[in-house]
Amino acid sequence: MTKADLVEIVYEKIGGLSKKESQDIVEAIFETMKANLKEERRSRSRIRQLHSPRQTPAEGAEPADRRRHPDHRAPRADVPPEPDPEVLHQ
Repeated sequence: MTKADLVEIVYEKIGGLSKKESQDIVEAIFETMKANLKEERRSRSRIRQLHSPRQTPAEGAEPADRRRHPDHRAPRADVPPEPDPEVLHQ
Protein backbone atom coordinates (compact mmCIF):
# COMPACT_ATOMS: atom_id res chain seq x y z
CA MET A 1 0.00 0.00 0.00
CA THR A 2 1.35 3.41 -0.93
CA LYS A 3 0.59 6.93 0.25
CA ALA A 4 -1.38 7.43 -2.95
CA ASP A 5 -3.55 4.42 -2.02
CA LEU A 6 -4.15 5.92 1.42
CA VAL A 7 -5.01 9.30 -0.10
CA GLU A 8 -7.56 7.58 -2.36
CA ILE A 9 -9.11 5.72 0.60
CA VAL A 10 -9.39 8.94 2.64
CA TYR A 11 -10.88 10.72 -0.38
CA GLU A 12 -13.50 7.99 -0.88
CA LYS A 13 -14.39 7.40 2.81
CA ILE A 14 -14.64 11.04 3.86
CA GLY A 15 -16.97 12.81 1.50
CA GLY A 16 -16.57 16.46 0.66
CA LEU A 17 -12.76 16.57 0.67
CA SER A 18 -10.64 17.38 -2.34
CA LYS A 19 -7.74 15.10 -3.31
CA LYS A 20 -5.36 17.79 -2.07
CA GLU A 21 -7.08 17.91 1.33
CA SER A 22 -6.98 14.10 1.51
CA GLN A 23 -3.28 14.17 0.68
CA ASP A 24 -2.67 16.81 3.39
CA ILE A 25 -4.45 14.60 5.95
CA VAL A 26 -2.34 11.54 5.03
CA GLU A 27 0.86 13.62 5.15
CA ALA A 28 -0.10 15.04 8.56
CA ILE A 29 -0.69 11.52 9.89
CA PHE A 30 2.71 10.35 8.64
CA GLU A 31 4.49 13.42 10.04
CA THR A 32 2.83 12.84 13.42
CA MET A 33 3.87 9.18 13.39
CA LYS A 34 7.48 10.09 12.50
CA ALA A 35 7.65 12.71 15.24
CA ASN A 36 6.29 10.26 17.81
CA LEU A 37 8.78 7.57 16.78
CA LYS A 38 11.68 10.02 17.04
CA GLU A 39 10.51 11.11 20.49
CA GLU A 40 10.18 7.49 21.58
CA ARG A 41 13.77 6.81 20.44
CA ARG A 42 14.99 9.87 22.35
CA SER A 43 13.06 8.76 25.44
CA ARG A 44 14.50 5.26 25.27
CA SER A 45 17.98 6.69 24.84
CA ARG A 46 17.52 8.92 27.91
CA ILE A 47 16.22 5.96 29.93
CA ARG A 48 19.26 3.87 28.92
CA GLN A 49 21.55 6.72 29.96
CA LEU A 50 19.87 6.92 33.36
CA HIS A 51 20.25 3.19 33.96
CA SER A 52 23.80 2.76 32.68
CA PRO A 53 26.61 3.17 35.19
CA ARG A 54 28.57 6.35 34.70
CA GLN A 55 32.27 5.89 34.99
CA THR A 56 34.52 8.88 34.97
CA PRO A 57 38.25 8.31 34.78
CA ALA A 58 40.26 9.38 37.77
CA GLU A 59 42.32 12.49 37.25
CA GLY A 60 45.63 11.56 35.67
CA ALA A 61 44.55 7.97 35.04
CA GLU A 62 45.62 6.14 31.93
CA PRO A 63 43.08 5.29 29.24
CA ALA A 64 40.94 2.28 30.17
CA ASP A 65 42.39 0.02 27.49
CA ARG A 66 45.89 0.43 28.96
CA ARG A 67 44.95 -0.39 32.53
CA ARG A 68 45.57 -3.86 33.83
CA HIS A 69 43.76 -3.28 37.08
CA PRO A 70 41.67 -0.39 38.43
CA ASP A 71 44.46 0.47 40.91
CA HIS A 72 47.23 0.25 38.29
CA ARG A 73 49.15 3.43 37.64
CA ALA A 74 52.17 3.82 35.40
CA PRO A 75 55.37 4.07 37.43
CA ARG A 76 56.66 7.59 37.83
CA ALA A 77 60.07 8.21 36.33
CA ASP A 78 61.26 10.26 39.34
CA VAL A 79 60.41 7.57 41.93
CA PRO A 80 62.58 4.43 42.10
CA PRO A 81 60.70 1.11 42.16
CA GLU A 82 60.16 -0.56 45.51
CA PRO A 83 62.60 -3.40 46.19
CA ASP A 84 61.28 -6.95 46.13
CA PRO A 85 60.87 -8.13 49.78
CA GLU A 86 62.03 -11.68 48.93
CA VAL A 87 65.32 -10.41 47.52
CA LEU A 88 65.96 -8.33 50.67
CA HIS A 89 65.59 -11.32 53.02
CA GLN A 90 68.01 -13.62 51.24
